[in-house]
Amino acid sequence: MNMCAILAHPIAEKIRTKKNSKRKHSRKINRTHAISLISKSCVGIFIKRKFTQCLAYFDKTLINTTEVVRPNRKFPRNHKQQKPMNYKPL
Repeated sequence: MNMCAILAHPIAEKIRTKKNSKRKHSRKINRTHAISLISKSCVGIFIKRKFTQCLAYFDKTLINTTEVVRPNRKFPRNHKQQKPMNYKPL
Protein backbone atom coordinates (compact mmCIF):
# COMPACT_ATOMS: atom_id res chain seq x y z
CA MET A 1 0.00 0.00 0.00
CA ASN A 2 2.83 2.40 0.83
CA MET A 3 4.67 1.69 -2.40
CA CYS A 4 1.46 2.19 -4.35
CA ALA A 5 0.80 5.51 -2.61
CA ILE A 6 4.35 6.72 -3.27
CA LEU A 7 4.28 5.84 -6.97
CA ALA A 8 0.68 6.95 -7.60
CA HIS A 9 0.80 10.32 -5.81
CA PRO A 10 2.53 12.29 -8.64
CA ILE A 11 0.10 10.85 -11.18
CA ALA A 12 -2.89 11.69 -8.98
CA GLU A 13 -1.65 15.27 -8.64
CA LYS A 14 -1.18 15.54 -12.39
CA ILE A 15 -4.71 14.28 -13.04
CA ARG A 16 -6.19 16.54 -10.35
CA THR A 17 -4.52 19.70 -11.71
CA LYS A 18 -5.22 18.83 -15.34
CA LYS A 19 -8.07 20.94 -16.67
CA ASN A 20 -10.04 19.60 -19.60
CA SER A 21 -13.00 21.63 -20.79
CA LYS A 22 -14.60 18.66 -22.57
CA ARG A 23 -15.23 16.77 -19.33
CA LYS A 24 -18.11 17.59 -17.05
CA HIS A 25 -16.75 16.05 -13.84
CA SER A 26 -13.31 15.79 -12.29
CA ARG A 27 -11.41 12.51 -12.30
CA LYS A 28 -9.15 10.53 -9.97
CA ILE A 29 -7.02 7.41 -10.28
CA ASN A 30 -8.44 3.96 -9.65
CA ARG A 31 -6.66 2.88 -6.46
CA THR A 32 -7.72 -0.76 -6.71
CA HIS A 33 -6.23 -0.98 -10.18
CA ALA A 34 -3.07 0.76 -8.95
CA ILE A 35 -2.59 -1.80 -6.17
CA SER A 36 -3.03 -4.69 -8.58
CA LEU A 37 -0.52 -3.10 -10.98
CA ILE A 38 2.04 -2.74 -8.19
CA SER A 39 1.70 -6.37 -7.20
CA LYS A 40 2.19 -7.44 -10.82
CA SER A 41 5.09 -5.11 -11.51
CA CYS A 42 7.07 -5.94 -8.35
CA VAL A 43 8.58 -8.89 -10.19
CA GLY A 44 9.79 -6.68 -13.01
CA ILE A 45 11.10 -3.98 -10.70
CA PHE A 46 12.88 -6.05 -8.07
CA ILE A 47 13.81 -9.33 -9.76
CA LYS A 48 14.31 -8.45 -13.43
CA ARG A 49 15.68 -4.93 -12.65
CA LYS A 50 13.61 -3.23 -15.37
CA PHE A 51 12.85 -0.05 -13.44
CA THR A 52 12.18 2.40 -16.24
CA GLN A 53 9.99 0.09 -18.33
CA CYS A 54 7.86 -1.01 -15.37
CA LEU A 55 7.42 2.49 -13.98
CA ALA A 56 6.59 3.92 -17.41
CA TYR A 57 3.97 1.21 -17.90
CA PHE A 58 2.58 1.90 -14.41
CA ASP A 59 2.32 5.65 -15.10
CA LYS A 60 0.74 5.19 -18.52
CA THR A 61 -1.80 2.68 -17.27
CA LEU A 62 -2.84 4.80 -14.29
CA ILE A 63 -3.33 7.85 -16.47
CA ASN A 64 -5.54 5.83 -18.83
CA THR A 65 -7.63 4.19 -16.07
CA THR A 66 -9.19 7.07 -14.20
CA GLU A 67 -12.56 7.21 -12.50
CA VAL A 68 -15.16 9.97 -12.59
CA VAL A 69 -15.82 11.83 -9.33
CA ARG A 70 -19.52 12.63 -9.25
CA PRO A 71 -20.58 15.18 -6.63
CA ASN A 72 -23.30 14.31 -4.08
CA ARG A 73 -23.18 10.55 -4.74
CA LYS A 74 -23.58 9.29 -1.18
CA PHE A 75 -26.24 6.79 -0.32
CA PRO A 76 -26.95 5.34 3.13
CA ARG A 77 -26.14 1.68 3.63
CA ASN A 78 -28.49 -0.71 5.36
CA HIS A 79 -26.47 -2.47 8.05
CA LYS A 80 -27.88 -5.44 9.91
CA GLN A 81 -27.94 -5.22 13.67
CA GLN A 82 -25.74 -8.06 14.90
CA LYS A 83 -26.12 -9.68 18.28
CA PRO A 84 -23.13 -9.74 20.60
CA MET A 85 -21.09 -12.94 20.78
CA ASN A 86 -22.42 -13.55 24.30
CA TYR A 87 -25.82 -14.47 22.85
CA LYS A 88 -24.50 -16.90 20.28
CA PRO A 89 -26.45 -20.20 20.31
CA LEU A 90 -24.60 -23.36 21.28
